[in-house]
Amino acid sequence: MKTLLSKNPLKLTFALLLSVVMLGAASCSKSDKKDEGFPRTLAIEYKVTSTSGLPKADLHFTNETGGQSSLADASLPFSKKLNVTMSERGVIALSIGIVASGNAKLEILHDGKVVKTQTFSGNDVISGTIDYGVGL
Repeated sequence: MKTLLSKNPLKLTFALLLSVVMLGAASCSKSDKKDEGFPRTLAIEYKVTSTSGLPKADLHFTNETGGQSSLADASLPFSKKLNVTMSERGVIALSIGIVASGNAKLEILHDGKVVKTQTFSGNDVISGTIDYGVGL
């Protein structure tokens, strides 16, 4: 039985060498270098509202250090301003979860401007996540 190597070892050697060179060139690309714009601090505001009268919801959001914070039974409407420090490219996220019927509008604002907004609704459960990419 003939293998690829026994059919034409020169072609295989060339293909392997070309693959190694291409991988080496790709690893030196600019996208892998550390961004000069980081760390960076962002003025972020989270807003959650409901036109269906939801009184509260469980919320999860990116906190000041880039980690995640949770609030159980947060009163709606909800608003929180904070300065989020990002040490590298990443995502700022806001999530909601509640066992109820209705709708909830989630918003992420950066420097006072809405950068992401979405309304989630459900008959028994309302859940959803929005995110804002930083440096992506």
